[in-house]
Formats: sequence, C-alpha cells, structure tokens
Amino acid sequence: MPYNGSIFKLRDAYHDIFKHKKFDYSNDENTHSSKIYKISYKINLLPSLCEYMVTDTDKKTRTVKPKKYDFLKEANECEELGIFDTDAMKDLIEFKWSEFSFNFHMSYFSFHCFYIVTLFL
Repeated sequence: MPYNGSIFKLRDAYHDIFKHKKFDYSNDENTHSSKIYKISYKINLLPSLCEYMVTDTDKKTRTVKPKKYDFLKEANECEELGIFDTDAMKDLIEFKWSEFSFNFHMSYFSFHCFYIVTLFL
C-alpha cells in the first residue's frame, strides 16, 4: 500500500503501511509516537569520480561513460601519502578489499597451498 501523506506523519501511519508483527508496537508501553530517531549515513563517491553521463537529446536517453583512468591507480602513483589517511579513502579501500580482493586472494592462496602440499607428497 503506497503512502501519499506527509513525511512528518509517516511514523504515525506505520501500522497501516507495514502490516508486520515486528512493526506492531501497540502493546508496548516504552514506545512513544513523539520519539524522533536520527539516521546517520555517508556515501562514498570516490569510485564514481571519473565516470560521466552523456545525454542523447534525440533518443532522450542517458548513458554513463566509463572511467578514462582508474582512481585507485592514480592515488597509488601519487606521492602524497596523506590522502590514504582520509576516511573516504579508507572506506573505499576496505570496500574494495572485502567485496572483490579478499575472495580473489583467498582462492589463489588455496591453490598455492594445494600446490605446496602436492609437491611434498
């Protein structure tokens, strides 16, 4: 069921919009409708730094053009080591490691261990 009301009255309409047990606080004495929760989030735009969008007016389409150079490669070749101390760069490196590089390195590490074990047998 879509909600078309005001965003400020959304918290009062949760029972009507989300009909699920975990959103039912009707019997909970500790929950007040006057509570306001802050959500903090951040978006790291460094991976899309070199991408750009081209709009074709004839076809009314937009396409994202690929990067002309790799941001991490350029940062690696840079002599300013202070850029690696920034929170954004740390988050980018941690994301790249956890999503892509860790599995890649672990698979080749297991191949290497298998190779070493077969050499000794």
